[in-house]
Amino acid sequence: MLHGKGVPVFRNSLRRMLELPLLRRELLESSRRQRTWIIRSAVGLILCGLFLTAYGIRLNGVQAGSPELYGAGREIAVLVLSSSLFAIFLIMPALACATIAAERERQSLQLLLISRLDPWSLIVEKFLALMLPPLMVLLMTGPLLGAAFALGGVSLGGIAAVIVAMLVTAILINSTGIMCSSLFQSAPIAFLSTFVLLLMLVAVPGILVDLGFLPSLNMLGQLSPLGQSPLDSFVLVAFQVLKGRQSLQLLLFTSLPPLALALLMCAVGRYAIVAWPLEAPLNDRTQRQVKEWLWQRWYRALERVGLRRQQSVPEDSARLSGNRRLDGSQGPSMRSPIGMREISRNEQAQWKAHLGYSVVIVIGSFWAKNTLQPWEFLMFGVTFQVFFLVLSMILLLAVTSSAIAAERQRQTLDLLLVIPMSNRQLVTEKLAASDRVAWRVLLPNSVLVLSRLILAPGRLQSGTEIGLYLLCATGHLLILLGLTRWITLWFTLRMKTPVAALQGSLVVLLTICGGPLLLTSVVVVLMQQSPLNVPAWYLSSPVAMFLANELHWLERVWGAEKALPAVLFSLTVYGLIGGILRWRVYAAVSSLLNRLDGTDLTG
Repeated sequence: MLHGKGVPVFRNSLRRMLELPLLRRELLESSRRQRTWIIRSAVGLILCGLFLTAYGIRLNGVQAGSPELYGAGREIAVLVLSSSLFAIFLIMPALACATIAAERERQSLQLLLISRLDPWSLIVEKFLALMLPPLMVLLMTGPLLGAAFALGGVSLGGIAAVIVAMLVTAILINSTGIMCSSLFQSAPIAFLSTFVLLLMLVAVPGILVDLGFLPSLNMLGQLSPLGQSPLDSFVLVAFQVLKGRQSLQLLLFTSLPPLALALLMCAVGRYAIVAWPLEAPLNDRTQRQVKEWLWQRWYRALERVGLRRQQSVPEDSARLSGNRRLDGSQGPSMRSPIGMREISRNEQAQWKAHLGYSVVIVIGSFWAKNTLQPWEFLMFGVTFQVFFLVLSMILLLAVTSSAIAAERQRQTLDLLLVIPMSNRQLVTEKLAASDRVAWRVLLPNSVLVLSRLILAPGRLQSGTEIGLYLLCATGHLLILLGLTRWITLWFTLRMKTPVAALQGSLVVLLTICGGPLLLTSVVVVLMQQSPLNVPAWYLSSPVAMFLANELHWLERVWGAEKALPAVLFSLTVYGLIGGILRWRVYAAVSSLLNRLDGTDLTG
């Protein structure tokens, strides 16, 4: 009799567990958002464009049935895997950063915790909702991988390796985003922290492997400039399986450490939402307290060894809060309290962070020069330069996206709008941190460019070539940062939350930088030409010109005499586009804020 009563209870509990109400809510909300379908369409178009570009480059001038066709699918599959991993790495942190932080900002996390959902169910359902976009990317790559398999050079094990690598990467990135979203109060800070933590997970263990502090996976050979740590070796193995040099079993084995780390991150996220349901543990107040505690301990250590005279506690606190100069005098500021508050709330607006980046770049460049072969150092420098460009744009995007949208989300925008200040002045003060980040990221990027020129001589022979390289690299860096800033400002003025502004800006940036490039690639391929031999392909996007400059392709396409006019033309066109965006944003400030200009109100 008891057994008969227990069966319905078990069935009801199992039915409630399989209902997944939070997952259903997340999927319904995402399907109703217009930007969800825009992101999926943009990713699909980018992947198809990359496939056609690789197809045109590889098969240009090759006759049907030619023996040269055999093995062409391998190169295309490698490009599909690389672009898919890049798309997942670029898009997924923007979606994962809002999983817990958005619930805290809406003050709905407590309601979820007192419902029938236990904390683990909340984490699991949020995680499953985040796995839908990478599954959509995987679905889009299916026909492309099928075409690569038909061209030859790719086995079924290689196709399976692509699927496994994409899934493991998505699981690791989503788990990192969930943990950062549960630890940080703001979604933009969680977005930025996700990228930084992923970089540390790849770079720090690899450096420790090279220094001998961690064991190395020597079975693969020296395939990575950062060593072969247990957290990033599965990506290298996936490419080796795709090329037929390793087995699928080794890929599954090397996928276990990142999966275990992903489970640990989910457990940390679960503990954070249980222990701190109201306020994230790493909020602005706790971060300030930890920073002041560390600086006080540092000052006390300097005082003990006689490198710093003893100061009173109020003077130390004033200096730590940024109200005094190094000599103790009061420092006047040209900024209003609004601008000073924005600068003080963003660590990336300070020089210390970018000086640290520059030191890391110098040390890493010398280490790579002494460790790698010349061609490996060249590819490492190009990869690092492109990666740091993407990181600089992400830093600027994260800071700018919370300028106005965060005030609107906290329902403090109305208080800000009653300040007797013009709309343009108000927006300028809110962009104080963004201005500083835009200029300060130039320091580590310039250090990286100079370190490549000094440590890799011989690629550029004359002073004219060096000047052309510096002009193209610096000019397109400024243009890309300007496009990022004004596009993000437009969205932060329109959107209700920083996450929506961040995601919308990311989609538009991908469309502007990659859309014309891929469209030109399709046209060139249909004309049976290789995109690398058509000058219009390089002028279709500032990203293409930046990459061509880093790979030293400009002289090969135009020649040394004609490369300078092409660079000046590209800088002029995209500089004008950035200027038009700036004018359009400032012209629409009054309508976007729904407020008459402050000068009209004050007379």
